[in-house]
Amino acid sequence: MRKTKLPENLDFSRDKIKLKLGLWTILVCWCLITIPSSIAFLFTELSSWGELISKKQQIFDIILYGALLVHSVKQALHSKSQLSDKSRNNG
Repeated sequence: MRKTKLPENLDFSRDKIKLKLGLWTILVCWCLITIPSSIAFLFTELSSWGELISKKQQIFDIILYGALLVHSVKQALHSKSQLSDKSRNNG
C-alpha cells in the first residue's frame, strides 16, 4: 500500500484557518466584554445631554481602539504567514 503525500500548502491553509478563528474569537470576546459595560455605564451615569455626548465619545474611542488592536493583530499575523511562506519556498 502506497502512502500519499499531503500537499505542503495544506498545513498553511490549516494555520490560516486557525489564525482567522483566533482573530474572530478575540474580536467577539472584546465586543462581549466592552460594549455591554459601556452601554450600562452610559445609562447609569448620565444626567445631561453634555454628558451624553462625552460618553458617546468615550464609547467611540473604546470601539476605535479595539478596531485598531484587531487590525494590528491581523497585520502581524499576515506578515508572519508571509515570512513562513518565504522560508518554505527558500527551504
